[in-house]
Amino acid sequence: MASACFTGKYQGITGIITFTEEDNGIRVNVDLTSGMTDGPYPYHVHEYSIDNTGSCESAGNHLDPTGADKVPGYKCNPEKPELCEYGDLSGKYGELPGSPSGMTGNEYIDPFITLNDPESGVIGRSIVIHEFQSHPDIPPPRIACANIVSGECVDEYRRSRLWKLPKN
Repeated sequence: MASACFTGKYQGITGIITFTEEDNGIRVNVDLTSGMTDGPYPYHVHEYSIDNTGSCESAGNHLDPTGADKVPGYKCNPEKPELCEYGDLSGKYGELPGSPSGMTGNEYIDPFITLNDPESGVIGRSIVIHEFQSHPDIPPPRIACANIVSGECVDEYRRSRLWKLPKN
């Protein structure tokens, strides 16, 4: 298992994305609990972890071990996910919709990514959420990011929620 926690540092976006190994691929569960009010939001696994500056720009490009984005006119087609960048989760499975409550999510199995493989593994990389951008030639701004760690991430946001649970 691997996970990425969004703590509210970036535009108030909080929640967790988990990656669980199954027989037919990696189950990706997106459970974002606040800050996702507009949308839709593209999101991707990027090639590097976020550095100590916390800048989402340090994540590098999308995870793309097959060089899919080098094909002239590349655009991920969800009907042919094998031709997409491995990290283009929203291209393969849909962008995250916004909601008045700020909550959003999705769940699916991705047969292309792995947990630990040097080329296709997600552990040690990052997830970046982008602002919606309607112009295809302009990369959408990065509005939130989180490192993908082995196991379940524990962050200040989740700890604060656990501490407030009533005691039996």
